[in-house]
Amino acid sequence: MNLRKAASTLLPLATLLALGLSLPVTASNEESWQKMSAAAKKACIEASGLAKAKASEPVVFSDDVGYIALLVAGAYPQKPMKGQKGRMLWLFERSTGKASAEEAAGWRW
Repeated sequence: MNLRKAASTLLPLATLLALGLSLPVTASNEESWQKMSAAAKKACIEASGLAKAKASEPVVFSDDVGYIALLVAGAYPQKPMKGQKGRMLWLFERSTGKASAEEAAGWRW
């Protein structure tokens, strides 16, 4: 086989391969988003430590940010708190599954 002919055949194939690898990933389907939202709610409710905790609908930030925000409300289980209601704003990092919170006493839904 002629080296020039082989190169002319491989160059278009290599170009197509490179383009195929550089295309952006397509968006996830609705079921995947629902599963991720459910996982975020579960993680934040469990980590909150609040009794009878309920989570708001998630606020999903863009991929540039990569977080889901949730407001979790419930009652503090510690005896000195005497069942006082509490609210926590949770940020769930989609890439790692980690959740972190801050008290959000004045927030409502």
